[in-house]
Amino acid sequence: MVGGTVGNGTAGQQLDAAQGDGKRRFRSADQLAAVADPRVRFAVCSRAPDSARGRRELARNVEARMSVVLQILMAMLLALAVPDQGSQAVRADLAMMEGEFYLVAGEINGQAMPDDMVKSARRVTKNGVVTVYFGGQAAMTARIILDPSKKPRELNYEMIDGPSKGRRQLGIYELFDNPKHIELKLCVAGPDFDRPIDYSTSPGSGRTMTVWRRDKPGD
Repeated sequence: MVGGTVGNGTAGQQLDAAQGDGKRRFRSADQLAAVADPRVRFAVCSRAPDSARGRRELARNVEARMSVVLQILMAMLLALAVPDQGSQAVRADLAMMEGEFYLVAGEINGQAMPDDMVKSARRVTKNGVVTVYFGGQAAMTARIILDPSKKPRELNYEMIDGPSKGRRQLGIYELFDNPKHIELKLCVAGPDFDRPIDYSTSPGSGRTMTVWRRDKPGD
């Protein structure tokens, strides 16, 4: 009896301890029983992969949306960087550049162009695309991009044909509407050079300065 009492007391104490521990871990006996059920344990364990997949899918969705946002921002920045070629000022300057011009004077890297080179040079612009000829041979063809809002006015050549095909050359320009002719003054840098800020050239500058003229009809 004594031994049975002691044994029951010990078992009771152990049960109370286990129940007390259970109370600390679970709010009710139902929760304890539910976790003890292997089917519930499987359901609980199976949620972790679902949660991980959800996080991965969320991360992919966020990444995809951020990619779209970045593409839109880049497109907006590029649109701001390129002047509107349909603006009135751009159209007016492009219209003045249209047609055939002959070379009046020129310098390359600080050296004056030879007279025979000057006399044989022509530039023909049509629909914003210019081709420069020397001695009847095409030397280059480029699409003209203008920004007359800058000081000095800026010009880009997007090279279509010639030694710098597929590249870009940066320059500045001036237009003069004289009574008998239109005069175009350019200073354009080579493909690997910065845009000029004036019309000077010097050895190694990579710049070409030219003055072109187009006579008006009737002259």
